[in-house]
Amino acid sequence: MRQRSEKLFFNNSRGQRLAGVLHAPAKSFAGIVILHGFGSNKDGKAKKLARFFASRGYAALRFDFTGCGESKGALRGKIAAQEISDARRAISFLQRRGFKRIGVIGSSLGGFVAVNVAASGARIKATVALCPPTRFDDFNALANARRTNKILFIHGTKDEVVPVQESQALYAAARSPKKIVLVRGADHRFSKTAHLRRAEREAAAWFNKYLSAS
Repeated sequence: MRQRSEKLFFNNSRGQRLAGVLHAPAKSFAGIVILHGFGSNKDGKAKKLARFFASRGYAALRFDFTGCGESKGALRGKIAAQEISDARRAISFLQRRGFKRIGVIGSSLGGFVAVNVAASGARIKATVALCPPTRFDDFNALANARRTNKILFIHGTKDEVVPVQESQALYAAARSPKKIVLVRGADHRFSKTAHLRRAEREAAAWFNKYLSAS
């Protein structure tokens, strides 16, 4: 499926400019916001995910959190709180573009942010969290996971950064419908193509189920 990419900007809660790229086919039936991990940016795994989801008919927005990549501001203080706020701004951006059905996918700290955004009342229809930690700064995602549903957790069994038990704990806390997928042999970054492809397929199936027009 042919797709186009558009470089764009929107402001964070401090009025600082955040940089993003929107990947979209000619006709998009729903939008997905992609949240990168700590120390990463929109041009890493997020770019691969955006291209993949656009090829499946979604408008996929990847962006740099405050102080990361091309975005303004400094990465300091309560990072989790700022990134949760940034994610909500990204969701609002897609809503202003006319998308009523929006999903969120995040990896590592981005997955942690996705869980917390899903619990915060943001109008999203489905969530996917790849290898999310349960805690960051003074935020406890376990407490917030109890207010989430339509959430998929994906974790590699060989994750060397975040133990697989953290996704299992978040899954146990979340409300149904929910699902957890353990990718055998996958590391924290899903470095092997086969492992990333498995994660993409699982995420696509989840979004197809909950972001469809019906």
